[in-house]
Amino acid sequence: MLKISECVENDSIYYAHKRPNKNETLEEHCQLTLDYFMKISTQNGLSECIDGMIRKLIKPEIAEIEVKAVDAYVKNLFLEAIYYHDIGKLNRDFQVEKMKNPHFDLISEGMSEHSIISSLLYIDIQFASLKGQGFKQKSVKFLKQMIVNFAYMISRHHGYLKDLNHFADRLAGVLEGLKDHPNRIEGYCFKERLFEYESDRLETLISNYTNHTMTDSRDLTLLILNKVLYSGIVACDFYATGDFMNQSVIDDFGYIEDAETFTNTYFNDPLIQSIQMFDFNQHPISINHLRTEIFNEAADTFVKHIDKSIFYLEAPTGSGKTLTSINIAVQALLKEPSINRIFYVFPFNTLIDQTQSVLSKLFDASSVAVVNAISPIKEKASEESEIGDYNKSYLDRIFLHYPITLTSHVKFFSNLMGVGRESHLPLIHMANSLVIIDEIQSYKNMIWSELILLMEHYAKCLNIRFIIMSATLPQLNILSGSNVAVNLLQDGSRYYQSPYFKDRVAVDCTMLDCGVITLEALKTHLFENVILKQKNRILIEFIDKESARTFFKSLKVDDRFTDYAVEELTGDDHILFREEMISKLKAQDALKQFIWQKVIVVATQVIEAGVDIDMDIGYKDISLIDSEEQFIGRINRSCMRLGCKVFFFDYTQAKTIYRDDVRIDFNLRNLKYRQLFIDKQFGLYFDDVLKRLATEKLKANKNALALFQSYVQEQDYLKFYKHMKLIDQVTFTIFIPRNLNAKGVIIEGAVVWQQYKDLLLNMDKPYTQKQIELSKLNRVISYFTYSVHAEPLKYDDLIGEMYYLSEGEEMYLEDEKFNRKYYKEINGGASKSYEDMIL
Repeated sequence: MLKISECVENDSIYYAHKRPNKNETLEEHCQLTLDYFMKISTQNGLSECIDGMIRKLIKPEIAEIEVKAVDAYVKNLFLEAIYYHDIGKLNRDFQVEKMKNPHFDLISEGMSEHSIISSLLYIDIQFASLKGQGFKQKSVKFLKQMIVNFAYMISRHHGYLKDLNHFADRLAGVLEGLKDHPNRIEGYCFKERLFEYESDRLETLISNYTNHTMTDSRDLTLLILNKVLYSGIVACDFYATGDFMNQSVIDDFGYIEDAETFTNTYFNDPLIQSIQMFDFNQHPISINHLRTEIFNEAADTFVKHIDKSIFYLEAPTGSGKTLTSINIAVQALLKEPSINRIFYVFPFNTLIDQTQSVLSKLFDASSVAVVNAISPIKEKASEESEIGDYNKSYLDRIFLHYPITLTSHVKFFSNLMGVGRESHLPLIHMANSLVIIDEIQSYKNMIWSELILLMEHYAKCLNIRFIIMSATLPQLNILSGSNVAVNLLQDGSRYYQSPYFKDRVAVDCTMLDCGVITLEALKTHLFENVILKQKNRILIEFIDKESARTFFKSLKVDDRFTDYAVEELTGDDHILFREEMISKLKAQDALKQFIWQKVIVVATQVIEAGVDIDMDIGYKDISLIDSEEQFIGRINRSCMRLGCKVFFFDYTQAKTIYRDDVRIDFNLRNLKYRQLFIDKQFGLYFDDVLKRLATEKLKANKNALALFQSYVQEQDYLKFYKHMKLIDQVTFTIFIPRNLNAKGVIIEGAVVWQQYKDLLLNMDKPYTQKQIELSKLNRVISYFTYSVHAEPLKYDDLIGEMYYLSEGEEMYLEDEKFNRKYYKEINGGASKSYEDMIL
């Protein structure tokens, strides 16, 4: 590799960054960036993963005699792309405008860009170097393709990934501009060679290699390799810049280095010890007997197949999947030395909070971090200050420098599929990790095929183990045509068929045989079948908020239910209210009896979202069979009470809500699927769902699998990302101030807004400190905010993308609940989203 000093004349006068009384030369920065990458890739095993991806890419293309040489050459190209990422900063205008460099005349032509120049010079250096290597034609063609791909990553390291379609045109334009103003790169040693290229010939040459695809599964491997390079450039550029500017070396990336020490707390926990010491011969068959069997069998199966990468943990509701998954993670750390961190990925924040509570007891709490929109940044103590190390804490958050990270589906998959710099920062730290994904079927099913393909390839490329868990789990590998997945419970049906799980809640579908029901008939059924029989804790779920609201209001004024507290719980309640309601529903006395008796909760599917409550009787408007099982998980959750039952009814036209979900046709109206549901034979249900989905994916429309494959082949990162987005609709955030009572403490929304505004406008605080203080405010801000699909026509303040509505309480709140229907009538906007209607 040519050093910067060998490519740039008088290189010591070119600066990459400057701080008071100190300038960093271009060579110093480029070397430090590469040093950080080498440090990380050695510590976490990423280097071996890159080697594996390169081997997969070159094997079918290259003559056997050249394979090893080409392999090594591509690895060097990869590393040199990181090293040369900022060589374009030799641009004279950059030195004048950005560096105020006194070695140059203080006159700029206003062309201070450097990333695209860096990519052009990288191509020039690498094409010239390739000429003298003596490779055969096929090898040269392959290597030039890799050079162009890597150069594109360099060109985008201060922007976001789009596509390679216009890359050749951009390079040609930059070359033409440099020819017109050669003094912009007067220090480049090889500018005469560079200027020998005709712009149109360069454009044609580059186009030849941007249009060349690998075909077959190697397309995804190339895409992942490119994204890992992009991550390496933007992340290590960030580290190196921070190192110089803050005079602080980053050495701790949050890897688990000593598995035995890390798991000591886990093995010393009384609950874990009681599970490990459980004597099956001394205890009769019980629910704890079955939970312990699941706990042990899943871990044993994982260890037996530890060389595999995709694992399914399908177990009944209430069977202890969280503890089982944690035990698997512990075994993974102990049995597979390459695994160095754990990710827990959830669809809902309630699940994140519950799991954090468990993990913080079983491991050192400082090693467990929640990363989502409403959790404060985990602060790291400073050796020199009592207020903490803001820079280190902020770096930990954006790079996920934590041994165990709990995050959302959207956040995690944006790191795998996103196009921006920030979404790529943690990617290089995901190599050799264990990822536990809960409720994957909650993703829109039209991208299930793509999701499993992506997970299989990331697993192979970065040596990731994925554990996918749910009570209703589709065998997604059927869609990819692979048989790489391992079921951690070899005969899971025996657990589902156990009376402790199967008969925990009786299922009553007699109302479905009557067709669509009226709300008045539903109330009468509730009174005659539940209230008169003195059942105490009742949960009623509708699949749209308007129906839930109407029924709630009707119950409140009906004299037959005056002995019961009637409550409503939907996504339009503020978070504080939901938290307090769930806390009251869970509260128990010294005898482990629920304190709140005689309560009826009318809810939407927000109650399914990992809410850990335990009710006696349930009523549910039918939707997807997955949702029906999730709902049943809120009834007799402890498995300790008799006579618990769920009644299913048909009120809302579910197809209007789940219009893009193929599962809606496989519902409880159909006697076949009703019986499969009662018998807990979810595998047979999903067999039919997956067959239908496979057929749908062959159709020529926006959901076609072929479309996704074309984006991958063309390395069209932006279309790839948009195709894979978990949430499609554009939303606006509105802030409605009012006074809230939080356990006796009054929180004034207007004061919170002013605190938020003052903090954002404070230019004196360092950026990292400000980000940490903002993260502490986020949860309180969430008490007052709502996502809507129409920009408010009238608002009093706007900060970023958040609108402040000072009169919002009077206009849009009804009984302290957000009236989404009225908001839309006033402000217009898009049609209702799936989330708007059901949560």
